[in-house]
Amino acid sequence: MAVQDMPEVPTKAGSEEEKLDLPDVPTKKPVASDAATDDAEISTKRR
Repeated sequence: MAVQDMPEVPTKAGSEEEKLDLPDVPTKKPVASDAATDDAEISTKRR
């Protein structure tokens, strides 16, 4: 039973990390744009 309680603790910490990631979302947006460019390049390479 103690094993079940342990996973709950990291879950709460994970929720806090998600809140910390919110400010990073705008920072990740430009990265997503770069990823889209990479996808386009990959599509071109496939052709």
